[in-house]
Amino acid sequence: DGGRNPDNSKGDIERGLTGADFKHSKTYKIHYIAHVPLEPRAAVAEWMDGKLTVWTGTQRPFGVQQELADIFKMTKEKVRVLVPDTGSGYGGKHTGEAAIEAARLAKEVKKPVKLVWSREEEFVWAYFRPGGVIEVSAGVNRDGTITAWKFINYNSGGAGLDTEYKISNKQTVHLPSETPLKQGSYRALASTANVFARECHMTDLARLIKMDQLTFRVKNLADDRFIAVLQAAAKAFGWKGSKTRGHGYGIAGGFVKGGYVGCCAEVMINSDKEVMVVRITQAF
Repeated sequence: DGGRNPDNSKGDIERGLTGADFKHSKTYKIHYIAHVPLEPRAAVAEWMDGKLTVWTGTQRPFGVQQELADIFKMTKEKVRVLVPDTGSGYGGKHTGEAAIEAARLAKEVKKPVKLVWSREEEFVWAYFRPGGVIEVSAGVNRDGTITAWKFINYNSGGAGLDTEYKISNKQTVHLPSETPLKQGSYRALASTANVFARECHMTDLARLIKMDQLTFRVKNLADDRFIAVLQAAAKAFGWKGSKTRGHGYGIAGGFVKGGYVGCCAEVMINSDKEVMVVRITQAF
């Protein structure tokens, strides 16, 4: 995912940080997450007249066809992959492990074989959403102008990496790394992690200068569609940025691949220190 997202640097990041009224740096940790599809990996394989047919739940039938052809040293024309209705995937069913296992067993016993991973196998052997570390350093002036934005993503991916906010001095980079766990695509790819880190940091900057979170975001945007979803979510939510004892209010926005989303949330902490979501309002 990182190869398609080059360094989007511009301006002088160090000068922007040095000249800021306030500076704020933070490290965000992105956890590995299992896809947990409703249906674990499963396949039925049948050999007949030197040809292989596999029924399997996959998001990439042509990729699985190529994997099978490579493993059994066959041409793709002799491998057929059929995809029945699939019990969810979320980016986790791109590879053909179950198909390969079923095909190997079917070849040995010379009969069709159905193979289904257990829920435990799904958690242990399937690949995960990439874990990572995101380091963000930013500078902001009292009037709400962001003077510098340094955003370094280690491993978790480059989708949604660059900021939509107006910043004259910025550096946004994705740096791949060797991963200790098997990792791969996950719904929305890496944008969930990058939007999370970016919007948390934007809220922190707004609080530093005691500016309303929505006002601060709109001030630093030139993208009408992004402004529109934030304002639509805020209007439906009844955003006032007010504080109620034990309640917290937040607003955030995301953009990736032409899609914009604005979100307002109200959460509360009860007497047992449990965090409860009271309501969420979104505009897309």
